[in-house]
Amino acid sequence: MKLSIVGDMHYSSNFRGVEAYEETRELYFRQVFSEWFDMTCDFHVSIGDLTNMGTEEEFTEVLGLIQAYDYQQDFQLVIGNHDAYSLPKDAIQDCIQQPLYGKLYEDESYCILKIDTNRVMDKVDYSGTLSLEQLEWLAQEVPQHKGQTLIILAHHPVYRTTYWSDNILYAIDPNLPIQEILNQHQGQGIYVNGHTHADSIVEQGQWLYVQIANFYDQPYFRSIEIDSRQIKIEAIPLSKYYQQLGIWLGANTDYFALNKRGYQGEHHRNFTKILGA
Repeated sequence: MKLSIVGDMHYSSNFRGVEAYEETRELYFRQVFSEWFDMTCDFHVSIGDLTNMGTEEEFTEVLGLIQAYDYQQDFQLVIGNHDAYSLPKDAIQDCIQQPLYGKLYEDESYCILKIDTNRVMDKVDYSGTLSLEQLEWLAQEVPQHKGQTLIILAHHPVYRTTYWSDNILYAIDPNLPIQEILNQHQGQGIYVNGHTHADSIVEQGQWLYVQIANFYDQPYFRSIEIDSRQIKIEAIPLSKYYQQLGIWLGANTDYFALNKRGYQGEHHRNFTKILGA
């Protein structure tokens, strides 16, 4: 099983009216998606905040670009808090034409679930939450995958797992029993998230938590490859010329800020776990 994952991309309308913004954005994202979808894998996954303000215009534009390069038709979006800033959840689902949570894939060895950890049109509280319906579904689903590698794709981290997840606004509400639910899994678990704009890989019990920084700060595609022997995580850089365009876009994008916490060392980018060792 191989996933190729990108962190928060914050594709944005030109809210500041910056000269040459649209032209630079088009050039940049076409290159990003060209390089990304040239990578062979089972699923290409955006781990949330694909858009910056979650408007219908932003969704239409960025998904149109993705459609032009998604030759395998395997793209999956896990929505983030920025994706949910402007539209109700049913309208978001209409835009992306995918369920917001559910079982993505299952065979004898693997099961992939994606969850929606976002509030609705709330620009003040950007912490994570799950509806009661979704919590009940997850609590029933997780224990059913004994012996399988269970992969959960979410935007927000579980509280006090990865770097920066001890900040209430940067994690799932600690009052929700998400950790208790995950602990019901008997087998290897991999939980993948974004949101914090910081790379981090942490092992806790049977779970490997993989956090991916935003793409403007850390322009790397993250490969996660799993087989019966090992889990291998690898960071693959975007072409250097286009990295500088991403930094320029990040510096000129409203409701977004570049930060200095994205890079936390190579061991939080490239990682190998030998299974059964």
